[in-house]
Amino acid sequence: MIYVSVLQASLMAGPCTSGFFKWAALVLIATTATVTAQVCPIADYVSFNGVCYKDFAELKTYDEARQTCAADRGMLAMPKDSGTNTFIHNLGSNGTHWIGLNDLNNEGHWLFEDGKPLGNYSSWGPGEPNDLGGEDCVVVHGSTHDWIDVSCSLTRGFICQLGACPAGYGDDYGFGKCLYVHKRPLIYSMAIEHCQSMGGRIFQLDNAADVNVMKTIVERARATSNKYFGVWVGLTDEAAEGTFVWEDGTLSASGDFSDWAPQPYDHNSGRRDCVLMKPKFNWQWVVRNCGRAKNLFLCEPN
Repeated sequence: MIYVSVLQASLMAGPCTSGFFKWAALVLIATTATVTAQVCPIADYVSFNGVCYKDFAELKTYDEARQTCAADRGMLAMPKDSGTNTFIHNLGSNGTHWIGLNDLNNEGHWLFEDGKPLGNYSSWGPGEPNDLGGEDCVVVHGSTHDWIDVSCSLTRGFICQLGACPAGYGDDYGFGKCLYVHKRPLIYSMAIEHCQSMGGRIFQLDNAADVNVMKTIVERARATSNKYFGVWVGLTDEAAEGTFVWEDGTLSASGDFSDWAPQPYDHNSGRRDCVLMKPKFNWQWVVRNCGRAKNLFLCEPN
């Protein structure tokens, strides 16, 4: 869930002349102009009306094109208005490319890749769609940006689309995720409030790949911040001792991904309810006091 620039500034800057506060003030100034910009989570995608698109020139079948888009956590482009249809067509590097529209499940019942039916807008060429010889997938081509139904087994170029990041989020670190990196350590409740003020929550670690994302980003953040701080992971047992819950409300159940440090560092008590990862413990999870420990954190959009 990150597009032209990750907003990395601490919101605390004043007359202080320490290196950290100078850094915070400069980054805040540098990023202010881009906070409202629409940015894309993956390089080479371009934004149009809040959606990010990328042209793929290589020729693939409809299903292969689908899979390529899915690898970027996206879908084949879905032109649902004239402006988008024109933009998608002009973005393409060759004259004909797949769009995310088909009637594979029910002949004549056209569905976009997001499962929604074809609405009032369409751009069918003359005599199209004609299902000539079993044509269930759609390409766009020609100076008028016409749609034509063709066999899904043909190979064509294609356009993928992704959602753009909300204001304040970006992907300077290149992980294809909309994230905000806060480099000033805060207690857990203040970190939660900060993410909520941005319409998000603390970035949760769902798998080992997310751990690597967090480690890489935080190591870079620590290069310009206090190197002794860890990072909150969005997991606590504040509501019920021993029952850990993620910030989106889901339980951290047995069998789910976890990365607890070995004893005695992962010990829990009534005074220790919030989970963090820290280089001191080889970046594994430990439980600390939510109201006393201050740590860095990442936000992700809701």
